[in-house]
Amino acid sequence: MIGGETTEGDPMRNSAQSIDQANVGLIVPRGLLSGGIHAGLYDVTCHDVRDLLPLLSASDQGRDQWRREHGDDILGAAIARKIVDLAEVRSLLRWRDQIKNLLVNTGRDEYLTRLWKATAFTSAHFCGLIDGTTPTIAAADTMASHAGWVEFTEYSTTSGNRPSLTSALGAVSAQSLSSSAIQYLVNTNGLDCNGAFTATSSQLGASGGTLITGGTFTQGNKSVDAGDLLSVTMTFTMAAS
Repeated sequence: MIGGETTEGDPMRNSAQSIDQANVGLIVPRGLLSGGIHAGLYDVTCHDVRDLLPLLSASDQGRDQWRREHGDDILGAAIARKIVDLAEVRSLLRWRDQIKNLLVNTGRDEYLTRLWKATAFTSAHFCGLIDGTTPTIAAADTMASHAGWVEFTEYSTTSGNRPSLTSALGAVSAQSLSSSAIQYLVNTNGLDCNGAFTATSSQLGASGGTLITGGTFTQGNKSVDAGDLLSVTMTFTMAAS
């Protein structure tokens, strides 16, 4: 039931295992990079929200209102407006995967420069998505040169840019830092999404800024279509090597 009416979606799109939406993304890191001090996970979910969008955006005024209240949180807006409940949200889940990130060389240099030299500080970080047939992340990758992958750009956000990671981060606790869900509304059919990365530039598809981390899905490429909502939650952990 969505908006009081029965919907008949593609069963293959709604066949993923149900989860409790309230707990999406609360992932405990499973280990550290070998010999390193920094580890992280990206937890990614994909929900089919194409039937929710007309109900949320019945008018330009209505769309502007829920975006002012909820930003890009389409599921949150639908729940708040009682269009769906948590059980219905679970039925919209297409797939879920995790990414164990790689802190690339430019990211390591960035941390060392900020922590020990207290120079060249960048106050904002952003989260992008990865595309490519069989993408690979290498330690030598930079935003200007990453032969193993390309950026996935076929999505819409309120800002029109890569979503902010900085504004989604919570408080540091027990040497761990987690974010709230960062959301991307896919706007093209028949695509694959293959991973995620973090960088210091917000410009979608741009090669500027510093690449910090990146990773690909543990279960391989994932199909996405227009009306799919990708939610990325990050958890970073530091510990003695």
